[in-house]
Amino acid sequence: MAERVIYVGTFSKTLFPGLRLGYIVCPSELLDDFVLAKRLDDAGSSVLEQMALATFIQSGLYERQLRRSIREVVLRRHALVQAVRLRFRDQVEFGPHSAGMHIVLWFPNLTHERLAAGLARASAAGVSVQLLRPHCHTPPKSPAILLGYAGLSTMQIRSGVEVLWESLCSV
Repeated sequence: MAERVIYVGTFSKTLFPGLRLGYIVCPSELLDDFVLAKRLDDAGSSVLEQMALATFIQSGLYERQLRRSIREVVLRRHALVQAVRLRFRDQVEFGPHSAGMHIVLWFPNLTHERLAAGLARASAAGVSVQLLRPHCHTPPKSPAILLGYAGLSTMQIRSGVEVLWESLCSV
């Protein structure tokens, strides 16, 4: 059972999307296979970018940036939860939301069709929300949406929840 975990990550979300550097932490017996797969996939990543990132990590600035980013994501998650609770009250149920950059909202009193119609209205008003259904192996019993919030300001989150509320109430 030991040595069976493989961690895969990227610096795109924690630093900036254009960086295109990632990492794999794997058991030593798999290392050669991963190196070969990387060589077969592409010619590698920019040495200059890798060196700059290594210096950034070694200096402690990356860790500081992560702490700052985590605090900001927590504030945005809190803003989303507050705005949804204020607007939707007991009409929604939250999926687990103590971490991450997305929240699942369940709408037990709506049909899948009514939720989809409301989301189409929200999209026309500039608020894009994903239905949870396409991400599920088996269709969920109640309609649900997946809300991403990490890339939005608290003001955008609050106004987006308002648009979502108005779009769902008018269907």
